[in-house]
Amino acid sequence: MATLLKVDGSSVEVEPGGALTVEWLQGLVEGYVELVRCADGSAFAVDEDGGPREVPFNPVATLLAVAKGCLGVGATGLRGPVVFLSSAEVRRFR
Repeated sequence: MATLLKVDGSSVEVEPGGALTVEWLQGLVEGYVELVRCADGSAFAVDEDGGPREVPFNPVATLLAVAKGCLGVGATGLRGPVVFLSSAEVRRFR
């Protein structure tokens, strides 16, 4: 089950109704999806235009991504609602 990490620091477990698709993730991150991949095979689905659109900083998602050693976190951190995907969920992603 994926985890939606909200900007206010709250989180909720989320599960697609069928296949884990880009459209489902786009609805959760409120934009076009970019996967920030981690060394262990997990990933964070983020709004790829979050920085330019000045979407609010997501401190919890950023700290988790840094702690997991994910590449692509960048100087501005992760922004907006972020979906954490386990390595098994990343393998299911279409």
